Amino acid sequence: MRKTDLEDIRSVIHRVRAERFSHLDEQFLDAVLDAEARTLGDDAGAVQLIRRAVDVALAKMG
Repeated sequence: MRKTDLEDIRSVIHRVRAERFSHLDEQFLDAVLDAEARTLGDDAGAVQLIRRAVDVALAKMG
């Protein structure tokens, strides 16, 4: 994935989050996007990174 494509996707996701899902953590969304971008074609690797992002987000919630 090209960096410009990723940044365009990130921009849209953050706009939708702000408009409709403001309760979602921006850092969590960024972590999921980054995990997907870094692990293209490696589903197991993506799942592992996303699970870590979920753990971090849940820990923040208390």
